[in-house]
Amino acid sequence: DNLNSTIPQTGSIDRFYYDSQSQGWTKASVTPTNPLAHYGTTVEISNNIMAVGAPDDTIGGAAQAGRVHLYERTGLDSWSLTTTYVGNEAGERVGQTLALSKNDILYFGLPDTDDAPSADVGIVFPVYLGDCPDCNADGLPDNIQIDAGATDVDADGILDECEPIQNATTGTLHATIQNAVDEAVVGPAPGDRILLPSTTHTEYVRADRSVRLDAADPLDRPVFASGDLGTCLFAYPGSTVAIEDIDFVKGIELPSQPESGLGGYNATIIARRCSFTGFDGKACELSGPQMTAYFAECDFIANIWDDTFTGRTPTCIQMGEGFLSVKRCRFIGNDGRTAPILTFVAQGLISDSLFLGNNADIWASAIDISTSLDEIDIANCTFLHNTVGDPAGGAINYQGDASLLAVANCIFADNEHADIRVDDPADPSVTYCLFETTAFTGTGNIAGDPMFLAPPDPGPDMTWGTADDTGDPTPWIMSPAIDAGDSLAYFDLTATTAIGSTDLAGANRGTPADNYPDTGVVFFGVIDIGALEAPADTPASECPCVANLDATCSTNVLDFALFTQTFGSMTGDPEYDPAADFDDDGVITVLDFGVFAADFGCTP
Repeated sequence: DNLNSTIPQTGSIDRFYYDSQSQGWTKASVTPTNPLAHYGTTVEISNNIMAVGAPDDTIGGAAQAGRVHLYERTGLDSWSLTTTYVGNEAGERVGQTLALSKNDILYFGLPDTDDAPSADVGIVFPVYLGDCPDCNADGLPDNIQIDAGATDVDADGILDECEPIQNATTGTLHATIQNAVDEAVVGPAPGDRILLPSTTHTEYVRADRSVRLDAADPLDRPVFASGDLGTCLFAYPGSTVAIEDIDFVKGIELPSQPESGLGGYNATIIARRCSFTGFDGKACELSGPQMTAYFAECDFIANIWDDTFTGRTPTCIQMGEGFLSVKRCRFIGNDGRTAPILTFVAQGLISDSLFLGNNADIWASAIDISTSLDEIDIANCTFLHNTVGDPAGGAINYQGDASLLAVANCIFADNEHADIRVDDPADPSVTYCLFETTAFTGTGNIAGDPMFLAPPDPGPDMTWGTADDTGDPTPWIMSPAIDAGDSLAYFDLTATTAIGSTDLAGANRGTPADNYPDTGVVFFGVIDIGALEAPADTPASECPCVANLDATCSTNVLDFALFTQTFGSMTGDPEYDPAADFDDDGVITVLDFGVFAADFGCTP
């Protein structure tokens, strides 16, 4: 009031609002008690905070030191004084200029202060009105940094650098995975997509709604380490949790308690291109009659069950009730009480997977099917170098009704004790499998050396699942596993997963090797036995290696073995191979050997 008068006045702030009941305007005033202060010279309102300047207020005898009054809205027409800021010296006139930012930062100018670096310069002084969060601990409140230009994409008052977890569906940022899950929209699967940055996250996350957890950068995968209570992620009943391109590892060491990567009860878990490494408990513990779990292209490496825990416990997946699908996964170097996979009262399919170098104390070294109510189908898997301490154990242990077990198109080689152990006196359905020594009773089963491209080896440390492992368990083109599978059984058994008809390495199934006779059942093309299809033939017109004799489009010692068998032969001889007669003169001579030697070592 009378701010232009030469006589300083007390002043007041008048605000008018429309009253819908009286259908008229009502005045609400805020008036200070200090007279002669020019109260109301400046007024700023942001959110529910109001700042009012009184630049001519006298403070402790200092004339015109000035004062800023801060109010908080307490109702439609009422404000409550919360604090004041005052000048320190006469003539400073605090409150002559001020501003409130949307981030609740009060800025007021001190044009006449002696604290300025030089005379008549003045300064602007910021005051944060909240509880001063400093998420990156750099000594500057987050909101002041945001006002100065630091990024805050979701406008929540927290620096983006402190909120690395992004909900790609809603655009919000979060400090932790749990916070992102808790604030995800509740709805049907697949739910909000949450992106994890490429760093190590040590949490115990509980998902009570459907969400997707993906790597923000699949080429630089995040690591999810088990947090308190020994679990990385637990899916609550009714939720669907999908995870992709995430590495799960043991995090916090808990005394007298195993750690695990995934847990779930009566939920759905879909894991694709994930790895589970180094857990000293069940890497995945799943249960409940409505539990469904799909694992595709996942690695379970070097999970070791702590001997201090007893019981029939697996190292990788325990499935109690529900449905389990394992497709194109690798189980290597796991060492536990029983097999990497244990099922009880469950249904499921395990296909196109490799079980290599696993060890167990009892029952089974690869798959332990523990009750008469389990119904598990196993197709196109390779079981190699698995060991079990129990002389009565095997790579696969089945204690149920043999009629409920179906094993097709699998390779069994160098497994300790039995390849397949069944309690039921009746024979299960084991067909078109390759056994290194004695073939199991069943249609299409054969015995012989699987003839891998490079037999797997644990390396100098003699430990499977470590960096020095070598080898390739893909059948060589002359392996008895080639074109010897039952494609009808494969496509029938794997149809329930709808994940795709590809082998462990992603190659299409059902591409016959043209230079090897089909011995299996033809249905959409004959498939190979085992987890990996042999490399498809490369047409000679597309292969740069002129001396390649085994249709793999490379000239190596395998081709040399074939060349020596035909060397010296001529047209009409049973060992004559026209492919090795490079000069087409009808005789395999040193001239042909010269061509072979010049091409030796060729690769596409």
